Amino acid sequence: MMKYRFTGEELIELGQLAAGYQRTRDEYEAQLTSIKSDYKGKIEGSESNRDGCFRKMTDGYEMRDVQAVVEFNAPKKGRKTLFLLDEDAEDKKGVKIGEEGMTQADLQMTLDESDAKE
Repeated sequence: MMKYRFTGEELIELGQLAAGYQRTRDEYEAQLTSIKSDYKGKIEGSESNRDGCFRKMTDGYEMRDVQAVVEFNAPKKGRKTLFLLDEDAEDKKGVKIGEEGMTQADLQMTLDESDAKE
């Protein structure tokens, strides 16, 4: 084996090849960065969903919008009773879900309803 000295043309050709390899490497690096970013977002989404499940398990409940029937002045004047909406029931009242004092807005609604009936 003996030492070979590259010609000027060969050195230019090697330089062009090296530049092409560098360009390809840079493109791969950009793709890798993009893929990492995509997967980072997917991982964060999974963690958020998981944390939501843990929170629900720990709390034992979650808040949901439900359709309800409100019965004013029940069981007594100034109170209201809330029932889950039951489309199959004649009075549309399902399971009792709560009872609380009527608010000023509730009292006004009952006054407005009385005016409308007269």
